[in-house]
Amino acid sequence: MTDAALNAETAVAGALLVDDRCLDDVRRIVSPGDFADPDAADVLRAAMALQDAGGAVDPVTILEKLGNSPASEAWIRAAMDLTPTAANAAAYAVLVRRAALCRRLEDAARRAADAPDPTDARAAADELACIADELARVDAGAERPAGTGLVGPADAAARWLERYKTAKDDISAACCPTGSPRLDALLGGGLFRGEMYVLAGRPGMGKTTFGLAVARRVAARGEPVLFVSLEMPAYCLTAKRVAMDAGVSYTELLRGGLSPEDETDALRAAAALDDQPLYLLEDAGTVAEIARAAARVPGLRLIAVDYLGLLRAGERCGNRYEEITRVSAELRALAKRLDLPVLALAQLNRETAARADKRPTLADLRDSGAIEQDAGGVLLLHRDGYYAAGKAPETEPLTVIAAKNRHAPRGETRLVWEGRTGRVRG
Repeated sequence: MTDAALNAETAVAGALLVDDRCLDDVRRIVSPGDFADPDAADVLRAAMALQDAGGAVDPVTILEKLGNSPASEAWIRAAMDLTPTAANAAAYAVLVRRAALCRRLEDAARRAADAPDPTDARAAADELACIADELARVDAGAERPAGTGLVGPADAAARWLERYKTAKDDISAACCPTGSPRLDALLGGGLFRGEMYVLAGRPGMGKTTFGLAVARRVAARGEPVLFVSLEMPAYCLTAKRVAMDAGVSYTELLRGGLSPEDETDALRAAAALDDQPLYLLEDAGTVAEIARAAARVPGLRLIAVDYLGLLRAGERCGNRYEEITRVSAELRALAKRLDLPVLALAQLNRETAARADKRPTLADLRDSGAIEQDAGGVLLLHRDGYYAAGKAPETEPLTVIAAKNRHAPRGETRLVWEGRTGRVRG
């Protein structure tokens, strides 16, 4: 770790202490896990926590968050003396991020050289490529002059007018319709481009089936979809698609127990899958790997990720909260960069099962409040039959609650859930 890199970390913390208005810019570039200096990381972590809680971010509140220790107070004073202005906070953050990526690059190179077998070596090589790609993007961003992202009023109006005229003739210029009339009406037309949407529910509520149903409808229109499966192998997802298309039992498809008539329908449905551009990715671990796969799908219209909690951050993080916070930010950035919607599936915590009213709320999202903050929309799934004693009904109402809906009013809609085939109608 060079003195220059350590000075940059101190300068980032000092800038936050001098003027908290730079915090948003800093958060877009670095996370506490990027810092080698634990004191600087603690200052950023405290500032983020205070901002997320809606409190004041200044030397007094940060020191209190750190425990009011004499050592912390001395470090804060020294950092503020080193950084009299916050004007260059983003530039300092870029230096910190670059140094963190270089450390990760060196670590991955060592693991690649010491890999005990070819599989481990390939995994390390893939990680090296992802880190190198990200490092190149950071370097490219660092070379741009400050203010490059500034958009004047005339330019902003022209950009909106261009998008409006295009969307007026074809709504797909603004969003990706899900193929469900009720869901599209709830969302304001569909999944808007450049946004991350979160689809959340309890385990077994039907998140994967629902997300796959959306992907299937989009692909059926001839629009390419990338479905990232971190939990279920490709053959199981294909069986779900065949069950939906053929109207046969998903369970019997897996165990080879279809009747002759259902088997004929299933084989016919399977043959038709060739005409639907739904691409499956089952070995991605990071958002960078998803981005690399997305670049190989021509005309991509939608990315679905099953599920967010199984993704790893691009760098080592101090704890689970920080890692999910980073993953959420990376997915949001991916959606914006590619100008297409990302539908990320997520888990809800166990508290819903213990309540008398089991309808989920935003507070039930697991792992990180950043998920709610980053999402353009949060859709929560609820079926009464999920909590009923005994066997759940084969067909029942499925409530989709738009708990957050950036481009349309919040609300809910009711669809029809078919447990046997996995179809979602409405």
